[in-house]
Amino acid sequence: MTIRLSPAQVLNGLHFHLQTNRRDAASLHGGGQQLQCLAWDSLFEGERVEIMHNGKFTGGGTVDAFMSDGSTVWIWMNGGHGRVMLLSDDGYCLRRPPRSGSTEAS
Repeated sequence: MTIRLSPAQVLNGLHFHLQTNRRDAASLHGGGQQLQCLAWDSLFEGERVEIMHNGKFTGGGTVDAFMSDGSTVWIWMNGGHGRVMLLSDDGYCLRRPPRSGSTEAS
């Protein structure tokens, strides 16, 4: 019997593997601009994203597929944690990870 975890269960389980010094969605860049969520209908396959939920970093991965209306996205999670399906109505925010060499905490 295979037990399938929901995306929330997978993402909640990842909290144990995350660094605690990550900034959340309410954080400000050095220039004082608030971080913005990506429009899900503007994603492309292979794009690396960070996942935010309720203002907290919950994981990151690579976009595998998405619905053209921006309602659903499938992401291969970093660290071999499998593939999750996220629904935009569930309050997830996707953003691009900070570039290497940026001053943002990693």
